[in-house]
Amino acid sequence: MSEPNFTELNQRTCLSFKQQQRMIKALLAGKTILCEHCGKALSAKLPSAKGDVVGTIRCAKGCTDIELEADIASN
Repeated sequence: MSEPNFTELNQRTCLSFKQQQRMIKALLAGKTILCEHCGKALSAKLPSAKGDVVGTIRCAKGCTDIELEADIASN
């Protein structure tokens, strides 16, 4: 029995990650980014030092919903 070839899956996963990374960078740089599914603007809620450990990027309808983990340094 031969081993499965995951090359195509790995390439698609890598491409998807890079696209999402570029989108997050652009949104956090202040650019308006639209949801691929509904066309509504995405908004970002970043984690705060007061307790929110997870930030989010989502559209108004919720079809795009990305969680952002962050390490917040406390003084």
